[in-house]
Amino acid sequence: MAIIRNGVIDTSCMHMKKLLLSIFVLTSMHTVLGRDKAEYSLNYFAIYDYNLDAFLVIDDSATYNTYDSEGHTVHSYCFLSEKYSFEQFKTDFIALSIADQGVYFLHKGGGTTYLLKNDTLKRHDQSFNHISQYSGSLFCANDHLHFFGGYGLFTEKNYTVRYDTATGEWYKIQTVGAEIPKPRFGCFSKVVEDNLYILGGQRQMNTSKVAQFKDAWKFRAKEKEWEKLGMLVSPIVLQLIEKSYTSCTRSPFVHRGNCLAHLDLLKNKYSYYEDEFFETIDRIISHPTTDELLLVRRASKNQRISCHISSLDELLSYPIEKGVLYEVPVVKESTLGILPWLLLLPGSLLIYFTLLKLSSFKVVHKSHLQNEKSIPPNFFSPLEKEILLLLLEKESGFLVSDLNHYFDEEFLSYPALKKRRETFIRYLRTKLSDVSDLNQLEVLIEVKSEKDRRLKIISLHPELREKLLRHF
Repeated sequence: MAIIRNGVIDTSCMHMKKLLLSIFVLTSMHTVLGRDKAEYSLNYFAIYDYNLDAFLVIDDSATYNTYDSEGHTVHSYCFLSEKYSFEQFKTDFIALSIADQGVYFLHKGGGTTYLLKNDTLKRHDQSFNHISQYSGSLFCANDHLHFFGGYGLFTEKNYTVRYDTATGEWYKIQTVGAEIPKPRFGCFSKVVEDNLYILGGQRQMNTSKVAQFKDAWKFRAKEKEWEKLGMLVSPIVLQLIEKSYTSCTRSPFVHRGNCLAHLDLLKNKYSYYEDEFFETIDRIISHPTTDELLLVRRASKNQRISCHISSLDELLSYPIEKGVLYEVPVVKESTLGILPWLLLLPGSLLIYFTLLKLSSFKVVHKSHLQNEKSIPPNFFSPLEKEILLLLLEKESGFLVSDLNHYFDEEFLSYPALKKRRETFIRYLRTKLSDVSDLNQLEVLIEVKSEKDRRLKIISLHPELREKLLRHF
């Protein structure tokens, strides 16, 4: 603002203000440009963000950083959470970007989901911490979050759950295939053309022994179908997969120390490299359509990391070893031809007609439940199994409110707790009805307590109880 002194306008204040403003702008620009060499804590998120078309790095609750071919930019955002400090949030969650939706953050055990959108990071789901899929594989297929495998509640998993953005709930999907992967955690995973590839993984045999899987699988998300591709053949690749697990990855690299393997899943090939430079790399994030990479490197003198844009040519030199990633088992044809079958045919027909004749003299009384399809293996989740076993143990049933402790958590209101409990029971009714001839209202019987008419007692249908006793 100009000041009038003795009828003369003094512009010195105006010049001073312009000077201060210029210094402030230059200082601000220096701060942003200087962040090209910024260092971050070892507890951080680093992914490729499809919405910003840039690599994204977050290590605090006030700003996030983007890297692209034009440089490094700092953005401000708002983190909203009543339950988690941001340090705890970074420890407990994994991140994945979906185009036109935002960046999702899923609890490592499954369930609780946050979303970063419009520069605000806040809770998005209506679920709870499932604590059942630690070290599982988080992936995006057909524009939906999916979570495969993992461990929790004393068992490994081989099922896949999908996030419904409309309801904010996670649902187990039914898959098909001649074979499906055995329960596991810690496998290498990558999505190519909406198909999930998983390699290896582990299973806890006892408190001191872990088994390492050596198989390769492909999951066609659209058809919900598993296909076994074969067995991994390179000991080096197996070792790197075992020691370099990440919960979610779109990167074709596995590395440990000075060793790195580049995996081409579509061509079923790998290339193996060794370089002292690899020892400083904490993570490699790949661009989905170009050869650009974000290298996250550890500083040698302190517990910090730094990031910079690189390329495939800059990172890799001449490979030490190349080879086939997995081999498809060859089924050998019998050399005996049709002769053995012709010899067995008369005896088989004789046994068949004898058994058919004997069965005509028996009167078999079966309930409608015994005529239905059987319960598939791993059809029930660990929590569903635990509650069903409790219902089997208590034939007369128990109070519905006794289920509350399975869904309760700190700061959760009673209406929200009740909604979670009722959602779980409704979903369990659907699954029980799917494997029986009973409708959803019949599978679980709810009656008012004689001691307190305000309370309800839940129990299993008697015939369904028989079926579940045989299953478990």
